[in-house]
Amino acid sequence: MTKTKGGAAAKNSYSKRIITTVEITTMRLQHEILEELRLLAQFNPDSTLEGIKVHHTAEASMVEASERLYAKGMVSQPDGGYLTLRGQEAVQHLDNVLSLLDCAIAHH
Repeated sequence: MTKTKGGAAAKNSYSKRIITTVEITTMRLQHEILEELRLLAQFNPDSTLEGIKVHHTAEASMVEASERLYAKGMVSQPDGGYLTLRGQEAVQHLDNVLSLLDCAIAHH
């Protein structure tokens, strides 16, 4: 890094580093949310009596998604279990969005 009058080069380099860190963090969060949505999509939106079990041999991303959903109060157990009321609401919304997207694809 070269030092220029007023520290412009130093500031520019720092800004690029911050943007890169924010972009990486955003990408990671987006990936985590997509994994959580992928797991929520496994639940039957029409039944509160059906649960899922995320086995320890499942993809690490699915195990972690299940643990995050448990921490968020969406499922009853860290390895899945049943949807909580909050989880049921989330799955209903997800089901609605997926239905809208399927409908939009069918019309094109």
